Amino acid sequence: MRPARLVLALALASSILVCGCDHAPRDTRDPALDAWSATAPAARARVAELRQRHATLAGRIAALRLPPDIDDPSLASELVDLGRQLAQLDGAVAALDQRTTDVLAQVDAALGQRDRRAGRDAVAAGTASLDAALATARSPLAALEARVPAAEAALARHTTTIAAVEQRLRRIAAAGGHLDLTAVRFEGARLDTGHVGTTASMDRLLRLGQTCPEIRLRLSAHVPGFAEATGKVLATSRATAVRDHLLAAGVPAERVAVGADPSQAQGPEVVRVVVETPCPGLAGHGHGALGAPAETPGGAPAGTPGGAADPHAGHDHGPPTRAVPAGVPQPAMPPPPVPTIEPARRVPAGPPPL
Repeated sequence: MRPARLVLALALASSILVCGCDHAPRDTRDPALDAWSATAPAARARVAELRQRHATLAGRIAALRLPPDIDDPSLASELVDLGRQLAQLDGAVAALDQRTTDVLAQVDAALGQRDRRAGRDAVAAGTASLDAALATARSPLAALEARVPAAEAALARHTTTIAAVEQRLRRIAAAGGHLDLTAVRFEGARLDTGHVGTTASMDRLLRLGQTCPEIRLRLSAHVPGFAEATGKVLATSRATAVRDHLLAAGVPAERVAVGADPSQAQGPEVVRVVVETPCPGLAGHGHGALGAPAETPGGAPAGTPGGAADPHAGHDHGPPTRAVPAGVPQPAMPPPPVPTIEPARRVPAGPPPL
């Protein structure tokens, strides 16, 4: 009986053990799947953030357009290179997008096979691949982001200077004074109209000559590096070339004269325009110092002690105005129209050409 009892006891113990295993909870979690469930959304967010930075940077670079009246070869070259680097970054971001799509598909396929080892390996390889692709795109993106602010600041300076030049242009048109055109280029005595600085300067000078019928301009030039006699002849020829350009563009001949300016005996190569007769209708209008008195080369207002003599002496600028005796009421006259000077056309920097 003992063997039978022993067999029965062993059978009963085995049954208990089997029942216990069948009812124990099983761990069905896949660590690789859990890890990927956290990694994939984070990777997508990083890619989306990089795309947004790329789009913002592309917009900033697209806005970096050199005004057409600015001659700045260094800045122009920088803008071209920024565009070239942006094109390369476009390729890196496109490659990142494609790599992200491929990795997500590959890892999802590996996890769907329920092979834990294969899934774990796919998650590790996919995570490393996405990190490498992100680093490849981030590096040029960060480099471009660091360069753009300097270009934006340079363009802002040019824009500010152009606005100041336009304001001075209106000021001398209203009150007299002079403007030195340092960006005008010549080939000998011939005006180099193909140069951007020349084009911008002639555009401003043309608008100045067309401001009002009363305006009178006198042009002179200074050419250093020549013997006195030779320099004077070349300077007169250059001033005449500028005058001819203005006349050909429609400025009436009586508004523009050529004459030497003694104050230009020293200094750099320059064309100077002196507004001898300003536009009366502009006085008191406009912005800034538009109504300020004209200054002579020495800085004193014309007609004051230390100022220049009357530049209109000997010139026929129309019939004189009769003086009205004090105390006699003057007939009401409509205010003269206010001529305007259109803003300069925009081209590429140094100091902006005048």
